[in-house]
Amino acid sequence: MSRPGVGTTAAQMGSLRRRGLGVSLCTAAGSLFATFDYTPLNFAVVDTRIAVILLVLAGLGALGAMLEQRLLLLGVGSVLLLLGAVGLVSAGHGKGLIGGGISTAALFAGLGMGFLGVAAAHDQPARPQDSGDRPTHPA
Repeated sequence: MSRPGVGTTAAQMGSLRRRGLGVSLCTAAGSLFATFDYTPLNFAVVDTRIAVILLVLAGLGALGAMLEQRLLLLGVGSVLLLLGAVGLVSAGHGKGLIGGGISTAALFAGLGMGFLGVAAAHDQPARPQDSGDRPTHPA
């Protein structure tokens, strides 16, 4: 089993950390904005129970990003995507199993895909900049 960070540069690991923290921040903000009773910010119907679950998942995502553990980010993304799928399937039966409606299911699915994308992305090594020392070829 390889250790995290072996074979990668500090810039690559920082990139995973930044992206993971960005999606975690969006997850936390999404749960807080969805609980406001202010119409322009109320883009998804989320009750307090679901907002707490979102905040816990955002915290786990931030922990995974800080520790640079792709598996934890993958787990958080999978849970959110599963909640989104359950919400979408059950939305036709009243309030659904997770509460809210289609907008809540879309919020979960979108955040889950964000975490999965961060976990699945492979950082490319930085390319050396062109120094202008190209060999000249006769035309």
